[in-house]
Amino acid sequence: MNLFPKNPGQNAPGQNKPSILRPKFLLMIVFTIVIAGMMLNFFQQGRPKSIEDGESATDESFLDGTLLDVFDVKNPHGGEFAIDEDPDDPLTSGKGEVKARKLEPFVEKPEVLAGAAGRDRKGGVETFGRIQEEGVVYLAHKLRSEQAAGKAPGEPVLNTAKDPGVVKKLLEDPDRYRGKLIELRANIVREEKGRSPLQVAALPSGANPLDVNRLYRSYAYDQNEQFHLVYTIEDQSEDLEHMADVVLRGYFCRLYTGEVDLGRKELDKGTIPLLVATSYKKMSSASATPAERMDVLLIAIVLILGVLCISAIVIIVVNRKSDSDYEERRRASREKASSAKAGAAEEEAPAEDDDGGDDEADAAAGDAIAKAEAAENEDD
Repeated sequence: MNLFPKNPGQNAPGQNKPSILRPKFLLMIVFTIVIAGMMLNFFQQGRPKSIEDGESATDESFLDGTLLDVFDVKNPHGGEFAIDEDPDDPLTSGKGEVKARKLEPFVEKPEVLAGAAGRDRKGGVETFGRIQEEGVVYLAHKLRSEQAAGKAPGEPVLNTAKDPGVVKKLLEDPDRYRGKLIELRANIVREEKGRSPLQVAALPSGANPLDVNRLYRSYAYDQNEQFHLVYTIEDQSEDLEHMADVVLRGYFCRLYTGEVDLGRKELDKGTIPLLVATSYKKMSSASATPAERMDVLLIAIVLILGVLCISAIVIIVVNRKSDSDYEERRRASREKASSAKAGAAEEEAPAEDDDGGDDEADAAAGDAIAKAEAAENEDD
């Protein structure tokens, strides 16, 4: 499609002047509206939102696993936890479920979090698939007690959707945020190919204050491309697949350091936050929140204005060039016409000079004859 067709008046000299800018600007406006509609539709379809209780989770997110071959994240932390089974652990040895205990009352114990601080930048959360970390059990007990009492979690002190430096802050000052709520906007990532992204981790059999006997270990890859080690209480293994788009709100326990496979022959050490949460909230592309819609609108307005300005500049430049070419052709046409007239005048000039000479000769001869006749009359 040619947005700037040549005007017929530009093909030959002496014809009409190129068309004015109005048709081109109208075409530009229509083109911009079409582009804006396409962008709005794209953003609204791609913006996810959390699924409320009771809503269906049939709509798939752009990163819900439908394009895993293209959009995928390899987990370099996935080889840290052994798959070996503990022969004394009924959860991993195929002996079935252990009868859960009653939920014990939760009691605040700051010394547990202090103990977690002493384990910053260390591994050893589990042994043979059984959790040995007192801080993880303590925070899971707190979450389960709040859930049983119908108490809603508070507001997070850090949020990856609002602050891209969440992990940096946790690494620099873990004590400030220990035991505080952190919110992640992330994708849940499997430990290695072929395994479920949520792996069972048994709670201690002798010191378990919860009414469940297991937690679920997973990794979250947030929107700022940072990994988090996460333990959740609810079983979501049937609902969440690799790269599912999720939101997580959990308590920060400590900094976990483990082996990281970066594709080299030797393993490196990497440190990531360890969080404890009740569950993930899966995201859906059905619609966006008001704040997200406002973000989309602002982005669309900026893009539309940008397209409009660029189109206007292009049209003005092209139109000025058309006017310049038109005036140049008119000037050349006038000069050619003037040259043709001058040549014709030069060809007519000699003939006019010859006619004038003959008239003068005839006049001189007539004068001579008249004088001769006058002289003869005087003699007579």
